[in-house]
Amino acid sequence: MLFGTLDIYLIFQFINHRRPPNSNGKYLGPIKPSEIIIIGDSQTSDIRGGNNAGIDCCWYNPKNYSNDTDLKIDYEIHNLNEVMAIIEGGKNEV
Repeated sequence: MLFGTLDIYLIFQFINHRRPPNSNGKYLGPIKPSEIIIIGDSQTSDIRGGNNAGIDCCWYNPKNYSNDTDLKIDYEIHNLNEVMAIIEGGKNEV
């Protein structure tokens, strides 16, 4: 379980809040991009936003789509249970 493991959770979808457009991570406040990982299922918004902000990106890809983009995906998972291995350092990068 992730709760209790991470210091902060930004789950924009669940709080019905959109990331500021073209913010390039400036909405992160005092948190450094190197201290964050974005886990998202959308290459066009989640992963692109992470790339623009210089944040490591984990693509949640349960349907095993191919990545036909030029986006940098640091990790790829097919099940959300795989997230803990990334956080604990046990999963290799893509």
